[in-house]
Amino acid sequence: MSFLTYNNVTTDAYNVFCNEAPRSDMALQNNPACKMETYHGGLHCCKHQFFLTDHGQEDMIPEDVDEYFLKFRYYFEEYVEPVESVELEKTEASHKHLTHWVFLIDDAVNDYEEVQCEDGSMCQGMISARLTADQMGLEDKPEDYSTITPYVIDAHCHAPSCIRQELYNEDTGELLCAVEAKYGNGTEVFNEANYIALPPCLFSDLEEEGLRKPFVLERDTNLLAIKIFNTTHRHVGQMAQFTGLMRYDTNTV
Repeated sequence: MSFLTYNNVTTDAYNVFCNEAPRSDMALQNNPACKMETYHGGLHCCKHQFFLTDHGQEDMIPEDVDEYFLKFRYYFEEYVEPVESVELEKTEASHKHLTHWVFLIDDAVNDYEEVQCEDGSMCQGMISARLTADQMGLEDKPEDYSTITPYVIDAHCHAPSCIRQELYNEDTGELLCAVEAKYGNGTEVFNEANYIALPPCLFSDLEEEGLRKPFVLERDTNLLAIKIFNTTHRHVGQMAQFTGLMRYDTNTV
């Protein structure tokens, strides 16, 4: 256990260490975020209401509290119940119940460091994780499910170093999803200059233009997740996640 001292109070604020391969290869890379002694900063030292000032500067901390507002717009479709009566034509429900899932490529750390190239040139770094489908952060998981069917796969990574994330079925070598950061250079929607988009991978059972048919993963399907990033400069407090929506399937005899 390692500790941080803030305002003369010692806490276990930094108690995360990199798991060994194959779940994460960060320990093999000796990533600085794996140990407090080499940690250069990020979420674990910048907690809510932590002010990194000297004691003589405490009177410089303003007491003002900023107030801001968020506005949301929701789009939805009315749910239509399935028809199961033998007297009427049977129809399926208009919508499927999907469950959220998420896992971290950098495992429990979620705050890793992208180490700068030694010569400062343009170069790339990579971290990876290996896990089974049953271990990929499934929520509300039933005990008797047999397979899962993803419908949305999205990546979470930070600008300005994020290049792309890839998810593979390691048993077959199939690329399941590749999310590439799109750096805007214009004025149209999703291409605004100085903004970055992360287009997700979307799947559909319907014949919709541009959408792939969903695939099925067994509980013990081996997955390989990769994040590739620009290491021209050092970046601390980085994240590498896959998240999305999926459906549980149960095989019945």
